[in-house]
Amino acid sequence: MSDYTECAIRSLPLPTRLQHRAFVGHLCRAHSWYKHLPLLAGGTFVVFLAPDAGESYPSEYPRLPYGNSSAAYRKAFGNLDYVWSTGGPYYRDGGVPPELPQSLLASCRFVLHPYVSDEFYWSTHTQAVAALRGGAPHPQRERLLAWEAASRAEDQAETDGPELSVVLRRAHRANSLHGALRIQEVLRIEEHLRYLYEWHGSQGAESGPSAR
Repeated sequence: MSDYTECAIRSLPLPTRLQHRAFVGHLCRAHSWYKHLPLLAGGTFVVFLAPDAGESYPSEYPRLPYGNSSAAYRKAFGNLDYVWSTGGPYYRDGGVPPELPQSLLASCRFVLHPYVSDEFYWSTHTQAVAALRGGAPHPQRERLLAWEAASRAEDQAETDGPELSVVLRRAHRANSLHGALRIQEVLRIEEHLRYLYEWHGSQGAESGPSAR
């Protein structure tokens, strides 16, 4: 197991701006978790810098920008990595989740909901939607219900075969609602990556992604 002490993690280089942005997109699209997160509670994520980033990344996963080797992973994302959980143990893409310092967990742990992904299937969330309709609390309750209704209308338009303009209008409505929800989740990822960089620099190291 690699060294995951505070000192070891802080000794790792911060990502470039391009690696930072690519990692945010990667986390949004990663297929290890997106069908497993509950709609209402979401899942817990932790972002961190990994001494062994990419070393166990699965070759059978969707292809990364430069390939799925450890060198290609580092080229794409630097040492950035993440783990996720839905209330039980943490999972890591293709590897053993490390034991992270408590100070890092306190700064870099946050909740994401499944609609952060561009792939979303309402069929896996029927009970959650029923709960929302019944008044279950959620910070995005009204927007979620509007998106679900718009998605049903889009599906109905595809089935009924109305004018193409109607199909496109309904698809645009559903996509716009999903996009607004995704933006809030992506902002949360970016926020906690900034917290990671601040934690990394709290002992005098550089405090943000480099300008390379």
